[in-house]
Amino acid sequence: MNKTGKYISLLLVVAVVLSLGVIAFPLVGKVQAQSATNITCNTTGWWWTGNTASYNATSTPIQDAVDNSTTDNSIIWLEDGNYNENVDVTVGNLTIRSQNGTASCVVNASNPGDHVFEVTVDNVTIRDLTVQNATGIGIAGIISSSGASNGHFTGNIATNNYYGIYLTSSDGNNVTGNTAS
Repeated sequence: MNKTGKYISLLLVVAVVLSLGVIAFPLVGKVQAQSATNITCNTTGWWWTGNTASYNATSTPIQDAVDNSTTDNSIIWLEDGNYNENVDVTVGNLTIRSQNGTASCVVNASNPGDHVFEVTVDNVTIRDLTVQNATGIGIAGIISSSGASNGHFTGNIATNNYYGIYLTSSDGNNVTGNTAS
């Protein structure tokens, strides 16, 4: 093969590699853009949604799911049941919601002197849960505090708490369609 033939062959290889890169990189970008962590919980543990082989038994499945989620618009799906825990939400851009609504998914304060959900970061959604039995003085079913902003608290029932849903030192929150008693 002459010198010109070698260069043409090399250019063809480079062109093929570059064209594959042009095809592959957009696909990688799309996968990353859709890589939000989806976690499913039941009352005895949590797992990466769609992968029950990753099941993690625990007495605090919601808290452990929060701690193991990422900050890229993750969703924690709660299966039906009665959960007994107090959850500190310290991961932003997170949604915690029931799969089947408030009548089917109840989160009881395991310690009535602590908030059921305490949100201290931005962009958290808590949706379609019954939160109850945070009865200590000044204690809430759901509290957004410490400068947390842009929270969404929608469709929840907050019952038998000192405060149902309490916003303090936070702004830009949306509280819609909830019932507190």
